[in-house]
Amino acid sequence: NFKLVVWDCISWEVFYGHKDSTETYSERWNRMETVIANEPNITAVPSDTIFSLDEANVLFKKYLDLNYEGAIVKNSEHLWTNKRSPDLVKMKDEITSDLKIVDVLEGAGKYENMLGSIVVEDSSGTLRSNVGTGFNDDDRQYLWKHKNSLINQIVEVKYNEIIKQKNSKVRSLFLPVFITIRYDKNEVDKL
Repeated sequence: NFKLVVWDCISWEVFYGHKDSTETYSERWNRMETVIANEPNITAVPSDTIFSLDEANVLFKKYLDLNYEGAIVKNSEHLWTNKRSPDLVKMKDEITSDLKIVDVLEGAGKYENMLGSIVVEDSSGTLRSNVGTGFNDDDRQYLWKHKNSLINQIVEVKYNEIIKQKNSKVRSLFLPVFITIRYDKNEVDKL
């Protein structure tokens, strides 16, 4: 038993770049709905028509309440392209928290002999997460030289949500990004 969830419908020639797209998103969506209408294992992603940013924000909140990761606002007249497009805008929830550094890990490859990531925890100790993005190369070199002084420092981290691995009691952060060291704080958030 499987379920395929689709959000667009383009030809192989367009997908592989042998031909330019000539159908708008609305046209592709209508064709896709016709194609999957009698397919029990294929469904379309939820889709709503909106006319303002306020309406987009209401739907975004609704999707977050339904435990979706976010939403994508799409221009119904856009032609498909195999690259980032201003006609498709992701809406994701970003949260920041102040967490304690409990470990500092060396990087690999390009980041060998530099900071690879920091390991952070909340005040309860039931959330632990590696944070490896948000650092530039100069940051990585400097912080690696001073790695011992980082332990127990409080850092601000941006993330999308708290997740839990199957068969584990420890929670972690989804897409964590280092923002800054919080020299002005001495309390760690409890998540």
